[in-house]
Amino acid sequence: MNPKDSIKSGVAGIAEKNTGENPKLLQEVSKLVKSWPGGVSGLMKQFQDKGMSQAASSVSLPGSKLSFSPEQVAQVFGSEKIAALASSTGLDRKVVPEKVASILPKVVEQLSPISAMAGVP
Repeated sequence: MNPKDSIKSGVAGIAEKNTGENPKLLQEVSKLVKSWPGGVSGLMKQFQDKGMSQAASSVSLPGSKLSFSPEQVAQVFGSEKIAALASSTGLDRKVVPEKVASILPKVVEQLSPISAMAGVP
């Protein structure tokens, strides 16, 4: 299985585990994280640069229980990305940060290089 197939199957696995989540939002957040300058590492650096080093470090560890708050997500993603996610998913802009905060740790864990290497001998 090539790395792209591994990521796609991982994202599908996240969707299955998060039956209460909007699958379109999950897909859009995954695409956003993958396209973020620097990918997962770049996103985590953005959180660190905004003073959220502890949360960024903990979330990027597999099996982490720590999550981001909706306020932190809104601060890092910014109003344009939040509006784009709301538009592409049909969700109210006001609930997007909360929904993203609930799935972002799982997306980061799944897309991080550490997780991608977990199945490699």
